[in-house]
Amino acid sequence: VQIDLVDKHGVFTVKAPADSTNDTVHLAQLQQIPASEGQLVHRATARLDVNEQKRFEVSFCSTKSVTVETTMTVQVKDNQYSNTTIHVTGEAYQEIVSLDNISRSTQDGEDEVEGFYEMLNFGDCHVDCKYQESFTMTNHSSSQVVRFEWPPSEPNVTFSPKVGHVHAGCSKEVTITFCSSQPVTLKQPMRCKICQVTFKQPIEEVADWDDRHKTVKWQNASDMVSEESQQPEIKKVTETDPEPLCSVVEGSQSELDLEIRAVCDYSKFSCSSNTIQLKDTMLFQTRLHHKPVFSRVPLFPHTVPRHACWVK
Repeated sequence: VQIDLVDKHGVFTVKAPADSTNDTVHLAQLQQIPASEGQLVHRATARLDVNEQKRFEVSFCSTKSVTVETTMTVQVKDNQYSNTTIHVTGEAYQEIVSLDNISRSTQDGEDEVEGFYEMLNFGDCHVDCKYQESFTMTNHSSSQVVRFEWPPSEPNVTFSPKVGHVHAGCSKEVTITFCSSQPVTLKQPMRCKICQVTFKQPIEEVADWDDRHKTVKWQNASDMVSEESQQPEIKKVTETDPEPLCSVVEGSQSELDLEIRAVCDYSKFSCSSNTIQLKDTMLFQTRLHHKPVFSRVPLFPHTVPRHACWVK
């Protein structure tokens, strides 16, 4: 049997069965004539015995956005009536904005993420302690500026920056802070609104912006001047820089999903006994007593936290 797969874009691969040998399966890549077209043909030749089956794996992988339609032919030697033609299609696309460098630390027995979105896992956390994780938002466009907006601050989760711009070919780091005042198991999807924007002035004159950009101003605390001092009271005011005027490109709205997970609880431990009875010890000698301590919650299942201390 001879299998030929035409590959115009160099995005396909054909793999032989895992249990095959060079005597039964042969793989080759041929340059299709005329060579100027630059088309490859992946050819697999196999020998099948009576009632024997062999499984071949065809993979599709592209480094750029492309839609491919091609054919794969299966020919039986000396039997033209058994030839088969298979239509093969593949499509690769890239979101204009991607979330990169995301921490995906998982715990034993944790289920996998379902769906087409990323997952950021804070892992085990203590109550009333702040934890921060960062990731990168990358704009893969060559000309368009992207505006993003994360959801308003949740009771336990905040984004910084929450709103901002990412210029073409640039990236921006976003920090997520998790803190809970009570035990909670968090498994919450967050949805970021994405859209392309345009500006009236040339893009070279538009500075990068997000809601972290602040300006410090000094303002009079009151219009009244005290009798003891002729100097007005001045207070420090921090204001967020206004967003540059922009227009949303119609039809460019989309969303990015990010699931945030965390397990927040108190550390609780148990011992095998409530007392320690040391044997009689001579003066200036040392006697040791080993006392195992076990965690009763998912936090630190194997070791005591480093900040734990013993009280006499």
